[in-house]
Amino acid sequence: MHLFSQTDIIKELNNLGKYRKEFIFIINYQGDEAYILELSDIDPDLILYDFNGVTNCPKGHKNISLPITWKPQFIPFSEYRHSFSIIEENILRGNSYLTNLTCATSVETNLSLKEIFEHSQAPYRLWIKNQLTVFSPEIFIQICNDEISSFPMKGTIDSSVPDAEMQILNDPKEKLPYEGIIVKRFTKKYAYYLAKSKYFVFNIRQPLWFRKREGQVFLETWHGTPLKRLAFDQEEVTAASPTYKAQFYRQKQEWDYLIAANKFSSDIFKSCFMYTNGTMLEIGYPRNDLLYAPNKDEIALELKKKLHIPLDKKTILYAPTWRDDEYYGKGKYKFKLKLDLEMMKKELGNEYVILLRTHHYIADSLDVTGVEDFAINLSKYDDITEIYLISDICITDYSSVFFDFANLKRPMLFYTYDIDKYRDVLRGFYIDMEKELPGPLVYSTKEVIEQIKNIDEMTQKYAQRYEEFYQRFCSIDDGQASKRACEAVFK
Repeated sequence: MHLFSQTDIIKELNNLGKYRKEFIFIINYQGDEAYILELSDIDPDLILYDFNGVTNCPKGHKNISLPITWKPQFIPFSEYRHSFSIIEENILRGNSYLTNLTCATSVETNLSLKEIFEHSQAPYRLWIKNQLTVFSPEIFIQICNDEISSFPMKGTIDSSVPDAEMQILNDPKEKLPYEGIIVKRFTKKYAYYLAKSKYFVFNIRQPLWFRKREGQVFLETWHGTPLKRLAFDQEEVTAASPTYKAQFYRQKQEWDYLIAANKFSSDIFKSCFMYTNGTMLEIGYPRNDLLYAPNKDEIALELKKKLHIPLDKKTILYAPTWRDDEYYGKGKYKFKLKLDLEMMKKELGNEYVILLRTHHYIADSLDVTGVEDFAINLSKYDDITEIYLISDICITDYSSVFFDFANLKRPMLFYTYDIDKYRDVLRGFYIDMEKELPGPLVYSTKEVIEQIKNIDEMTQKYAQRYEEFYQRFCSIDDGQASKRACEAVFK
């Protein structure tokens, strides 16, 4: 068989294509060497192929009567972990949404390459005598209507391509459950569905420029039980938008339904939102249904594997909020990590890893250089509720995440190093943090470490307060909030 060099490959392919001759080409990963053969010239003693029924194989499947020996020799875990980290980094950068990580694995077997080919039941397979056999469950390139299309691994695209994200999201291979459609905000398609849709579900305020038409129904789920004073309960707004209250007043007028997780929230919302024109649904939070799922432990295990979190270590979630007066501009807030991750790794790294999840308003990236094997940045991860499931301990400050996390009845710490400023100057609180929170307030990394080292004693100390907190804020949540919301709204 003739082996074509890089300079001749394209020339030969174009020549065969020009005269519409059927051929097969087998090219190496480097793209510099290839076998190119017309189908009529292929010797089945040298090459066998079966591409979903297009084949030169003899009819019938040869059974192997002898016991098959198959002993793989896996690569070291450290080598795999290095490769995984590269992929993880590129996913977080947006270069890929799904990647297939493969590695060379030696296999000791009593089968020949041809016997492996014959034994395989894959729809796409190839054998070259004394060189290789390959097989695959799917096709990557096809020709339809004189157009050549490539089908790489689902979710993969060059991030430099214009509008790459939406190309991926709208790919037919990326279908949402129930035939859902993903639409990028503030595009023409987004505006189209805003105009067309009857029902809207928001967990933040709707766009300022959007005007609700007759017949449309707005369900505002909001994004947490309030700790910090909100909207019209704030004496002074220190956030980036000076017209915040005026905007809020107009937007809330269009809410037909507002969900509250508990009576505390419904009372606060009526006041801080001046919400009197719609229906308050005191039904628990739909997003917390996952925390009561009967298979939540299985979900957590699979997620740990997906994120490559060591299964032999416990997890600490650190989920801080944003600071109203520290911002670069509207919706872009500053944040400096006050936890000493190197100290935490030294003291806790044998038993724990820490998961970092900042508020979506925070524009600063967290630097975990030097502690990558201890600190895992999940700030870009879509669903924080899933992160709760894999977290053994939660550290937060003034974020409402602790109201949701409390549904799991797992230990919590409150890293409130700037509480005087946040409480007395910036926002103010609806509850007394020193007296009502289900865990201790701590003010330094050293205190955080000490509490975690003595987590059992801390849990026991706050057990009564935790139970009172749970009954007040979490007792409605039972895994059925989504059902109750649907029954109330979608008619």
